[in-house]
Amino acid sequence: TIDGGNTWINISGTLPNIPVNCIVLDESSNLENLYIGTDLGVFTTDSTITDWNMFNNNSLPNVIVSELEIQYQSNKLIAATYGRGLWNIDLLITSPPTADFSYNDSVFCNVPATVSFFNNSYYSNAYSWDFGDGNISAATNPTHTYTTYGTYTVTLIANGPLGSDSIIKLQIISIDPNNPCIVTLPPTGGGITQTACNGTLYDVGGPGGNYYDNNNSWITIAPQGSSQITLDFTSFDIEAPSSSTNCNWDYVEIFDGADTTANSLGQFCNTLTGSPGTLLSSGGSLTVYLHADQGVNGSGFEANWTCLFPTVAPITDFVLSDTISCNTTISFVDLSSNGPSAWFWEFGDGNTSSVQNPTHTYLNSGSYTIQLTTSNQYGSDSLILTNHLNIIDLNLQTLGATACGNSSLTLTALANNGTVNWYADALATNLLTTGTSFVTPIISNSTSYYAQLTYDFPILNGGPSDNNFGSGSYFQGDRYLIFDNYKASTLKSVLLYA
Repeated sequence: TIDGGNTWINISGTLPNIPVNCIVLDESSNLENLYIGTDLGVFTTDSTITDWNMFNNNSLPNVIVSELEIQYQSNKLIAATYGRGLWNIDLLITSPPTADFSYNDSVFCNVPATVSFFNNSYYSNAYSWDFGDGNISAATNPTHTYTTYGTYTVTLIANGPLGSDSIIKLQIISIDPNNPCIVTLPPTGGGITQTACNGTLYDVGGPGGNYYDNNNSWITIAPQGSSQITLDFTSFDIEAPSSSTNCNWDYVEIFDGADTTANSLGQFCNTLTGSPGTLLSSGGSLTVYLHADQGVNGSGFEANWTCLFPTVAPITDFVLSDTISCNTTISFVDLSSNGPSAWFWEFGDGNTSSVQNPTHTYLNSGSYTIQLTTSNQYGSDSLILTNHLNIIDLNLQTLGATACGNSSLTLTALANNGTVNWYADALATNLLTTGTSFVTPIISNSTSYYAQLTYDFPILNGGPSDNNFGSGSYFQGDRYLIFDNYKASTLKSVLLYA
């Protein structure tokens, strides 16, 4: 019908005299492809033909198809059958790709920060992601973890049989300690320690969902240098117990310290205890623990935290995104304690910043001394790291020389640090000398020499030098060492005393 149902036209054509159970139109197709599910499988037609064709393609059985759906991102037709399961088939791509994506979160106050990306592209079957921090992926729906504070632009290139398309979303990921901290408990186990002074904490279901069954998870709030944490529960719905004396099903437990071995401030659940209300820590950290059994849950909780700092001057501390870098842009992260309110960075190249966590681009290679001065109403403190940052020059520039007739010439390499090696061959096998200049022997013809810039850094060792550091004991079960490592590294050797 084309007149609102007043008149109808029979478009059955040569279709068998069988029930048509469902119909779906490919809204993205230029040919207006129409698919129907019948008691004998799938049939199709489009705007270029006047009849129907069987679409089982010798793979789908001639069975009752009760539902059809087009998944546009993967360009698949999905068929639900009666008694023969769920089937899918690739549809013909008739248009160039259209790239698009979304993401589950974009604002963070801590690192590492994990973002899940959802590919919403059409007419494509291969993808290239650039997450803006030097990392890439070819996955359809990747998950990426950022390990450095900053603001990141994400790019997606979608490729298909009829071409490619790209989309760039500028500065969509913001990771900054000054961002509002809105966090949820992890699905299981311990979450990332929260170091912001203010924030909002939700159960694992987040602000809109229930917490999970059969789940144990926890998170620690420990702002650097804080003297006290205030935790205020603004909503609370945890399964009521069957016991009149304890929370024997689900409960939230608050620990007055940095882990679940600290002193407990109580277990809380519906009816028996109700909301924890407002809790104060005795020190600079609190740990929130949620236990859920295998059945029955609730909407969980929402809690806001704030912190207090001691009435003393700051203790300055900071880290860099890298200390040996071929990238001239470096991120600086303030880790100072005791609540500084002002920051003054000196980057070692004459430039400064008063931003708490700045990003700075160096114009030249070299070794740089970094200084940070922090202050609050009670005083100030400075930390100087001498030659802490090494920017490596990937583009060594040299100055050649010319002469008329036989002559010895001086060649120069423009290098601020590192060691320049001069070679007689392009494969760097015949070393002539080292240094930023090279005086050639007397030459009579045009001659090429080769300069190579190298950097040597000390080997880093960790752990005690021998086993004279404790009396030992008897242990059962697995023993292990945990350390944070945010850059690709090679563990060359391990010496174990046992």
